[in-house]
Amino acid sequence: MDEREFQRLLERFPVVRKKTHARVEWNSMHGAHTDESAKTAAAAALINAQLTSIDESETMTVALNKFLRSYFSAVETQRIEGEFNKAHIDFLSGLSLEDIDDLCAQFVSDIRQ
Repeated sequence: MDEREFQRLLERFPVVRKKTHARVEWNSMHGAHTDESAKTAAAAALINAQLTSIDESETMTVALNKFLRSYFSAVETQRIEGEFNKAHIDFLSGLSLEDIDDLCAQFVSDIRQ
């Protein structure tokens, strides 16, 4: 079987992937832009400093509010939280049992490592 015949046969079969499949191009993300990586490192250091003020026992809403207050005004923070809550509800309502099972499997594998 030559390459052309293989490609012809391959075209008969559709590409089937889970909804959660994401293609990542690692070359474009790592090492290509040194200026961007320096800016990213500085931003990450700032975020890490802010995250240390967030306690692990706090709810997601409280932690998000603490994080947003350092960047936005009170009105903007409320608007962003409202949009976040809408997106969160839409995301959760769109999950299937298979998606939830995949998420749980990821948490279990992370705990075991």
